Amino acid sequence: MRHRTGALLWLSLAVAGCGYQASSNVRRLPSDALFGLDQTTTTSTSTTTTTTTTPPPPAVSVETTLTTVAMTTTTALATETVRLFFLDDDQLTSVTQNISSPVRVRRVLEALEAGPIAGPATVGLTTVVPDGIVNTALARSGVAEVDLVGEVYDLVPPDEQLPAVAQIVLTLTQRPGIGQVSFTLDGEPLRVRLGNGQTTDAAGQPVSADDYAILLDGERLITPPSTSLPASTTPTTLRPPPAGAI
Repeated sequence: MRHRTGALLWLSLAVAGCGYQASSNVRRLPSDALFGLDQTTTTSTSTTTTTTTTPPPPAVSVETTLTTVAMTTTTALATETVRLFFLDDDQLTSVTQNISSPVRVRRVLEALEAGPIAGPATVGLTTVVPDGIVNTALARSGVAEVDLVGEVYDLVPPDEQLPAVAQIVLTLTQRPGIGQVSFTLDGEPLRVRLGNGQTTDAAGQPVSADDYAILLDGERLITPPSTSLPASTTPTTLRPPPAGAI
């Protein structure tokens, strides 16, 4: 403890003996005494350039719109002019009408059932051939064979029976290759009334246009451009038609 106190006292006296005294004289020290402290310090700034690659914008999808032009092709339907007979008061007269080809016997009868097409030439005309009365119809060996539906046939008024048969016969015998018409009822041979009020001699007997010429309104019949069977003979004596005849 005594030695430490003495050391501190000696150090204090030494500092006091070497006290700093300011001097107004500034001396320049040589460079070698500065140990490089007088060198100019250069600060280097490093600039780093970062190149950022921006991806190109997505390609714009150009949608090509195709315009489809609908081509409408008009096909002319093949038709044939057919002569149809309709009732004008108590007489028959004909008009022409176009029917799509090929013209079948059944199709001609359907036109009779439908009646005349409205127009200046058909004013006052009507049909007494009821809709659905024809069951089957075909032409064979110059004769049009027409089978009638019994249920519809029974509903035909008595005063319309004769003109209905006349419409069918006069119309079909104006078709090429047809000279006569025979009738059956639900497959059974049928006797029909003639233009003079008589009936056929036998059931299923073929009849011709000449058998109904008396009902025409002064109209001349046209002979079809083909050979037809001979016309049936029209009775000269008048007698009431038997039951079941039309």
